[in-house]
Amino acid sequence: MYYIVYGLLYCFSLLPFFILYGISDFVAFILYSVMGYRKKVVLVNLGIAFPEKPEKRLSSLDGEY
Repeated sequence: MYYIVYGLLYCFSLLPFFILYGISDFVAFILYSVMGYRKKVVLVNLGIAFPEKPEKRLSSLDGEY
């Protein structure tokens, strides 16, 4: 099992950064937008960071990553 995981990680390490960034953007979109992973936490943190912004504006900011 170790060799399989090591081999996969090694193959990922050979990829150029623009492909890795594309993969990470796709995974972030699936986790956040489709599955809603930690969406409430993000909205609470945005409310703490920007208390002067209206809630409607904060909910439009949560999709930017």
